[in-house]
Amino acid sequence: MLADTDVGSVITAAQSGAQWGYRLLLWQLLLVPVLYVAQELTVRLGIFTGKGHGELI
Repeated sequence: MLADTDVGSVITAAQSGAQWGYRLLLWQLLLVPVLYVAQELTVRLGIFTGKGHGELI
């Protein structure tokens, strides 16, 4: 089951897809590695300090 997949998000995604098509695909391919590294660093920081994400903020 996917999180936050309700009628509103499906309609918004369909409208965005109809408007933008594949034009944002390059940005997505470029940003996924950046987001992965940010998530990885956050997890490693949490493991090292023993604190949760909310506590570290």
